[in-house]
Amino acid sequence: MKIITLIISLLLVFLIVSCHNDNPVELTGDMKILSLSQDSVAIGDTLIIKGEFLGLPDENLSLVFDSLVSVPSKECLRWHNYEIRVVVPAGSRTGFIKIVDSLSVKDSMAVKINPVPFFYVVEIPAGKFIRGSITSSVNEMPAKEITITKPLIISKYEISQRIYETVTGTNPSRVKALDLPVENVSWKLAIQFCNDLSKLHNLEEVYTITGSDAVFNSDKNGWRLPTEAEWEYVCRAGTTTDFSGTGILSDMGWYGDNSGLKMHPGGQKAANNFGIYDIHGNVWEWCWDYFSENYYQTSPVSDPKGPATGDRRVLRGGSWFDGLNFARSSNRTIPENMVGNTGIRIVRNK
Repeated sequence: MKIITLIISLLLVFLIVSCHNDNPVELTGDMKILSLSQDSVAIGDTLIIKGEFLGLPDENLSLVFDSLVSVPSKECLRWHNYEIRVVVPAGSRTGFIKIVDSLSVKDSMAVKINPVPFFYVVEIPAGKFIRGSITSSVNEMPAKEITITKPLIISKYEISQRIYETVTGTNPSRVKALDLPVENVSWKLAIQFCNDLSKLHNLEEVYTITGSDAVFNSDKNGWRLPTEAEWEYVCRAGTTTDFSGTGILSDMGWYGDNSGLKMHPGGQKAANNFGIYDIHGNVWEWCWDYFSENYYQTSPVSDPKGPATGDRRVLRGGSWFDGLNFARSSNRTIPENMVGNTGIRIVRNK
């Protein structure tokens, strides 16, 4: 009985070691790529390559993305005979991914490389809404019907650190995590991000930036910050109460009382009636407009773009750090300091 038990134990040890051996003995044969996990990937995505006789990590083995960027086998997330895992590096472009042994190409396969990670957008129809409030701060008065005459395309979530970092090569966030909203972003950085993203998407740049000044070319088709009126129209999504969607802030967004005093990845709360997430709370969102306390008294009623001049730009939506009152649909504020609760949501003309 003891002998049988010993044999079973040895067999179990053998099976466990075999199943967990991530570096099998190298098999020899012609290297061949059989499939890619995705035909289209973005810079920063993890690409999985399935194949035969791919070898083991070696100083002579590397992956080359369209003859531009080389990733040594030892820097890949994983490399063994049947599978390679690699993070698509910056600078890659659509073309062929190749397995190279020294200077010899062993096999290749076509892959489309997107310069920017995919992000969701929502089409917003033109329409009318009641802007402002009759019960709150004077800078929200008078409440008045405003018309947005053109449909918009808007980001469904606040811009993430992954998207911002891929586009700009930098990440100003104080709390760094690629799935969190980018934060600690100045207004100037926000409009520069919009121009940079437009170029990567082969769209027209909306902003002409000279030093600290910028001109808003509203007829261009590129990415931009929403105007204050566009932001409130999208936020309200047909509602007239302080908070859109369910009307209950704790359902709709992260603010000082429910956030644990930290940011959260986008989309964990309910969407409003336009399907937009985190329009209340999480991070403040920049608008194009200069702030003026009395602007609503003289504002146009169709597509207002804010005062022609001013000292500071408007922030909307509240944040994970602030109280309930700041997250109201009609609340307007200006930044006192750049802190870890100021982010971006972007729009473009349809």
